[in-house]
Amino acid sequence: MIKKIFTVFLFLGFSVSYAQNNKITAVATQFIDSVQTQAYNSSKIDWDKFRPQFLQKVSEVKNTEDLYPLFQNVIDSLKDGHSMIMVMEAGDDESPEDFIKKYASITDAEAGAPKKNFDYKLLEGKYGYINVPGTMLEHKKYISTIGRQLSELDKQNPKAWIIDLTEDWGGSIIPMLWHFHSLIDKNESYYMVYNNGREEKQPTRFDLEEDEDNKLIRHYFHLEDEIPLQIKNNKIPIIILTSKATGSSGEMFLSYFLG
Repeated sequence: MIKKIFTVFLFLGFSVSYAQNNKITAVATQFIDSVQTQAYNSSKIDWDKFRPQFLQKVSEVKNTEDLYPLFQNVIDSLKDGHSMIMVMEAGDDESPEDFIKKYASITDAEAGAPKKNFDYKLLEGKYGYINVPGTMLEHKKYISTIGRQLSELDKQNPKAWIIDLTEDWGGSIIPMLWHFHSLIDKNESYYMVYNNGREEKQPTRFDLEEDEDNKLIRHYFHLEDEIPLQIKNNKIPIIILTSKATGSSGEMFLSYFLG
């Protein structure tokens, strides 16, 4: 049973390209407000003490690039081992939608990411084996590849599914789970717990029409024509392989199959 489930992945798409000190302070304030109100481990920080110290350091910053170590110190102070800052250059007039559009256009090669291991085979002529690697980029290619592999294995009527997460370090859960919904015999799977105690169930099948951010992901990653696969061999045993490298969204994938 997994007990150390999900810390918050703090994904803040701020546009920090301002030159004036007052705008630097405004961006820094927006950042720390978001961490204080949204981070799961927010209660572990003494904000009455930490916040004035942070803003004092911000007041001494002249260039936006110098905000990064201050922001990183805030994230490190959460001590959740998972939250991070992703930095991308943005102009003064760029919106969160522009950020997602830019993010969706980056390839693994451009990001310097290693080549994904899309391995699959019918082991011993009867076990459908598929490796599910971690991913941050190229959602459409990932979804298409996993879908094709699962479809080919399904046609061979496997006697069990072996899903390999030993290389799944995490990333984006959406493309990972896209085609696996028909292996789950209920409508909801894992759930997210927020720092205010609110719980949110994850539907077994992803619906990218639910909120505005998901609509943007669907649009800019060109997922409109990617139909989730209906696996016909869905009443057979499922074996999940994990390792010490399995983390983050890889753990979420594992919890998807619990129960």
